[in-house]
Amino acid sequence: MNYLVLLFCTLGCAFADCDWPSVCPGTLPRPPYKQTWMSNLSTIIMPCNYTGLTNPNTTLGWGITDFDWSNSKGRGTADGWAKHHPMDDEEMLFKQVQITAAATPGTTVWVYRNTVYGYSWYTDVRIILEDPACV
Repeated sequence: MNYLVLLFCTLGCAFADCDWPSVCPGTLPRPPYKQTWMSNLSTIIMPCNYTGLTNPNTTLGWGITDFDWSNSKGRGTADGWAKHHPMDDEEMLFKQVQITAAATPGTTVWVYRNTVYGYSWYTDVRIILEDPACV
């Protein structure tokens, strides 16, 4: 029975302009993004360019663009973050977010970060891993 109530709550709020948490107690609020039926604006894409930064022209028109650690890794090139010493993937991702957000107004840009492993190629993680007080 609870599943049926949740289904009706979900469908009712999906098709009506309602205050989600008050109508459907115990559910998360809707994201703050504008609702639309345009697929490209309600789709998350996760492009990746192994050899350098992703060209922001390739992400134009998408609602959410998400990058992860493999972007700009440098497979087959000498200038990827994996060949820098120390590795600087975090800074490269930040630069990617900046150029993508600047080139695509209205697009939300995310960075996916694994929360299970402490990857040393992220500067903020490496600082903790190398801190003797944290060993």
